[in-house]
Amino acid sequence: MDKTSGLTVCCAALTIFVIVSACVIPMPETSTPSSFTVYKNTSEGVRFLYPSDWRVDKAASSEYPATVRFRLWPRDGDLRVMFESGDTAALRNSPATLQEWRDQHLETLSNVPGTDFKLVTSKPATLSGYPAWRIDYTRVEDNDTLMGEIILMMNGTRYATVSLVSMDDPYNIYSGSPQYFVSSIEITH
Repeated sequence: MDKTSGLTVCCAALTIFVIVSACVIPMPETSTPSSFTVYKNTSEGVRFLYPSDWRVDKAASSEYPATVRFRLWPRDGDLRVMFESGDTAALRNSPATLQEWRDQHLETLSNVPGTDFKLVTSKPATLSGYPAWRIDYTRVEDNDTLMGEIILMMNGTRYATVSLVSMDDPYNIYSGSPQYFVSSIEITH
């Protein structure tokens, strides 16, 4: 057998091995951690995971059927999470762009009476694979310092906003369950 024939046989054998291996070896499934619950509603166009021991309140808009708001919080600690998704028509002041919506949020946050608002960062981000904007801030209210993160996303006629607020250690909202929740959000339409 010459070198070319030997190389052809080796390539063919390797190709068959790869095909058979792909058929026999199952691909690993992405699984939900046992301590998390899956929320999925196709008519609302959302799916996310949240820790099973968190309390959850849900409110839907009667005017905008695909608009829904969730408030989630652990049974202990002071972390508060809000997730809202829906039709952009439901947004107040009808912002045309993500940057316009961000500016509206920054203005609202800085004008809350009786608080001392400080912007930490305001930068582009992603949510559910779509362009988003992330705002990190602190706010002193009644001698308590609140740390917050807001993520805003607009995609055509859909929007989503996530808000994480805590008086605990500031890293409470930037790691663990809260960030796993944020990364699990899927906007499906």
